[in-house]
Amino acid sequence: MLEAKRLLVHTDRTAADVARRLGFADPSDFGAFFRRHDGRTPLEFRAAARGTA
Repeated sequence: MLEAKRLLVHTDRTAADVARRLGFADPSDFGAFFRRHDGRTPLEFRAAARGTA
């Protein structure tokens, strides 16, 4: 989760690219995993962390 958050905040990779880099075969599985652990989608997290929400 920490690596996912780091990649989302500090790179411009898409959420699907981050998912693949972390070993998720399907980006939707990554989205579900992320929401289950953080309560937000990866893109909602990115926007909030960057102050663009």
